Amino acid sequence: HTPAKPPAAPSLHPAPGCRTPPDIPGVASRISERATSTGHDSKRLVIGRDISIGGEVTSCDRLLVEGRAEIDLPNAQQLEVTASGFFRGSAEVDIADISGQFEGDLIAREQLIVRSGGRLSGIIRYGHIVIEAGGQVSGDMQSIDNAPTPDAGDSPKSSSGKKAKPKAIK
Repeated sequence: HTPAKPPAAPSLHPAPGCRTPPDIPGVASRISERATSTGHDSKRLVIGRDISIGGEVTSCDRLLVEGRAEIDLPNAQQLEVTASGFFRGSAEVDIADISGQFEGDLIAREQLIVRSGGRLSGIIRYGHIVIEAGGQVSGDMQSIDNAPTPDAGDSPKSSSGKKAKPKAIK
C-alpha cells in the first residue's frame, strides 16, 4: 500500500491574469493596501470586524480598525478606519484614512482623508484634508497651520507650559 500524497498548499499569489486593486486604473489605494505591499508590518495592528478593544495602543505604526476600538493612540504613522470600523477616543497620526466612524480627538499631522460614507466628529486638526462626496465631518475642525498658538491665549497649556493635547470626548 502506497501512502497518498498530501494535498498541495494553497498558493498565496493571485491566479495568472488576475489584477489586484493597485494594478487597476482608477482604483484608489488605501493605507492597508500600501502597508501590506511595503513589507513593514512588524508594528501593524489589525482590529478585525467582530473584535472590540479598549485602552491605549502604543508602539504601533499602522492601526487598521475593522471592528470597534475605544482607545487612545498617542503616536502612530497611519490610522485607517474601514467602512465597518468604529473608533472612539484620541489619535495622533501622520495620515488618517476614515471610511467608517470616528468620534473623538484626531490630529492628522500630514493628511486626513474622509472617504464616501465616512463619518468624523470631534476635535480635529489636520495638515491637509480630503473629503470625498458622501463623507461627513462635524465638530471643531482646523488646519494645523490655522490652529491657535500658545501665544494667542486660546490654547490650553499643560503644567510644563507646552500646548496640551485634546482629551477624548466621552
